[in-house]
Amino acid sequence: MRVSLLIAAPLLGCAIPANAEIVADCGPSAGRSFYLTPQRDGWVDDGVSGGRILFDLRGPTDMNIIFRDATGSLVDTERDGGATFVVRHSEGFAEFTAVALYPATGVIETFAITDLGNGTRQLLWTSNKSRVGALGITKVSAFVSECNSRP
Repeated sequence: MRVSLLIAAPLLGCAIPANAEIVADCGPSAGRSFYLTPQRDGWVDDGVSGGRILFDLRGPTDMNIIFRDATGSLVDTERDGGATFVVRHSEGFAEFTAVALYPATGVIETFAITDLGNGTRQLLWTSNKSRVGALGITKVSAFVSECNSRP
């Protein structure tokens, strides 16, 4: 499924390649995170209220993920030195599971899209960070997001 880049690009505020095959377009994420450092806040409500996540299929097991994070920064797994691997998918990518690894920072993210059978899909995703950034953030997070339907 090819989506109109005139729609997707402004939502993220970025340029998306003309040959992108967007297999999922997911909205804001809500969830919880356990913060260990810099402060031991423990479990807190967390999320990306204005976020959007696009999954660009590059090949049967190769994908790029582009999204806005909680700080408003654009994250592009490929441009940020990460690698994304599709570990499972249904025919036509109505459902899939992918893992994003960022070797330079040690960040690991998992993404699982499930077709709910009522014309909607849902994304469950996690993020594991250990001593990341200037603040040395160590946290684990779990989020949920609604996604577009897949024909």
